[in-house]
Amino acid sequence: PIYPVAEGVVTAVTVERAGGNVVYVNHGMMNGASMSTAYVHMQKVDVRVGQQLTRDTVVGEVGATGYATGCHLHLSVMRNGMDYL
Repeated sequence: PIYPVAEGVVTAVTVERAGGNVVYVNHGMMNGASMSTAYVHMQKVDVRVGQQLTRDTVVGEVGATGYATGCHLHLSVMRNGMDYL
C-alpha cells in the first residue's frame, strides 16, 4: 500500500503515458512554500479528486504502469510547483 507523506487534498487522478496511474496531492503551505506530491506508476488507485487525506489513508498500491520496467513507486515532491526532490 501507498500512504501520503503528509495530510493533503487529492488534486488530480490521471493516467499518463510515461507515468501510468498517477495521483497528485496538495499539502498546502509548509515553511512558506506550497508543497505537493505525485505518486506515479500505481497499480491501483483508492482515492478521488477532492478527497482529504490523512497520513493513514491508503492512496493505492505500488505497480508498474506507464514506462516502468518493474514494480516500484516513483514519488515526486514539488515545492512551489517545481520538482524539489
